[in-house]
Amino acid sequence: MASLVFVLADYHYEDYWSLVQHFRQSTQSVINDHRHPNGGWYDLVSGPVAAFWEQRVAMNDADQFSFHTKKGVQLLNALIREGLKSGLNGNPDYYSWQPVP
Repeated sequence: MASLVFVLADYHYEDYWSLVQHFRQSTQSVINDHRHPNGGWYDLVSGPVAAFWEQRVAMNDADQFSFHTKKGVQLLNALIREGLKSGLNGNPDYYSWQPVP
């Protein structure tokens, strides 16, 4: 599984803030994606949530995860099924997800 993970959103961490800026400037007509260096998609991308990206401020204790391939979605579904078996409210609708338009 190819993943891209950012652990810190330090003010001086150029790689993270460059990526945040890249995506925040996406529009419906110009979609910026996170492609793996080999040309394919990352299965999973995760990292801190940027609160005010232009000031390089991240939200405390908030991470985000995005799944971009069938392999990534299969991992997400397996985690959800395992969680339901472990008793997360015993409710199959406890988790829900929506594709981003």
